[in-house]
Amino acid sequence: MNATQKMAWKNFQNTFPEDEDCLEEIIKYLNEIGWVFRCSRCNSRELRRKRGMRRYFCSDCHYKGWILAGTYFEFIRRSRLWLGAVWLFEHGVQINAWQFHQLAKCAYSSALLIFRKLGSVIQENLESMQEVDSLDSSEFLSIFWKRSNQTPIGERPYMEQEYFDQLLESQTKSDLHDSKNSETFEGENRTMELSEEEALILGLISDQKIHLDNICHLSGLYCGDVIGSLTNLEMSNLVERHGGDYYTLKQKKIEIKKKRLDVSVSATTQVKIEAFKDFVKSQIHGISRKYLQYYLAIFWCFEDRKRWSSSELLKACCRSTFRASRELFQFVTESCVLMM
Repeated sequence: MNATQKMAWKNFQNTFPEDEDCLEEIIKYLNEIGWVFRCSRCNSRELRRKRGMRRYFCSDCHYKGWILAGTYFEFIRRSRLWLGAVWLFEHGVQINAWQFHQLAKCAYSSALLIFRKLGSVIQENLESMQEVDSLDSSEFLSIFWKRSNQTPIGERPYMEQEYFDQLLESQTKSDLHDSKNSETFEGENRTMELSEEEALILGLISDQKIHLDNICHLSGLYCGDVIGSLTNLEMSNLVERHGGDYYTLKQKKIEIKKKRLDVSVSATTQVKIEAFKDFVKSQIHGISRKYLQYYLAIFWCFEDRKRWSSSELLKACCRSTFRASRELFQFVTESCVLMM
C-alpha cells in the first residue's frame, strides 16, 4: 500500500462511514438507472424495507427476500467492499487485489473476485466501443509471469501463449475439415431450412454480443421458444453462445487466424502497449495470459478519466447482469484482445 491509496481509502470511509450507507448508495443508483424492485415470489412492487437492511418484506404475499436479488450485486455480503473498490477505480487510484485486501482488511479471495467482476463489467463496455485496437495477445508475452489453469503442466507461464496458438491451429484445421463436410452436405440438400422463429432470431443476432433477454424482448417470443430456437441454431453452427447467456453469429476460427496475421501495430498503439506493460509491472508485477483481457479493461478504466469519471463505473455495474464466480474463473482471453 502507498500513501495515495491510504488517503483515498480514508476519504471513502469518511464519505460512507457505515456498511448501511454503502448499501443505500448502491440502491440509489439502481433506482437511477430504472431498476424496478419487485418481490421475487409474487412480482409485487409493494415492498417494505428498513434503511441499511438487505432483506425486504412483501406487503402482498408476506415473503421475505433479498433486495439486491437479480442485480449485479446479488449475493454480496459486505456492500462496503464492493462500493469501496468501485470508488477507488472511479477516482483513478491504481490498486491491485492484494493491496485492496490489505487496505480493506478482507480476504484476498474476496478482493480478487471483486476485481475480476469489475474487470468483466468494464470489458463489456470496451466491446461496445467503436474505436478500439484489436491486437494479438502475443504482443504482451513479456508480462506473462503468472501461471493459470491454462498453463501447460511443468512449463513456464509464457508457454501458455504457445499452447494457445497450437490449440487455435488445431481448431482451425478442424474447422476446415468441418467446412468441407458442410459443403458436401449443402450440395446435396441445396439449402438449410429454418423455421420462422429461427429466421427471426437469427436476424437479431450479429457479431456484437446480444443477451438472451434482449432477444426475447425484440422478437416478442416466449423465452422457452427462444431458447429452443437458439439451441437449434447452435447445433447448425450458425450462432455461438458466450458466458452470461450472450450470443453472436458464429465466426470461423480460420477467419480469426487470418485476422491475427493481418494485424499491424501502429506507433501510437505501441506506446499504449508499453504503457500497459509498465502499469502491470509496477502494480501487479506480472499476469497470466488467461486474464489478459480483464487487465486491459481495468487499465482503460484507470487511464480514461473522462469516460470513467465519478459514478460512471457504479452505473455500469448497476446496468450489468449478475455473474456467478464460476463464470469469471472459466474466462479465457481470446486470441485477439481489445485495447483502447
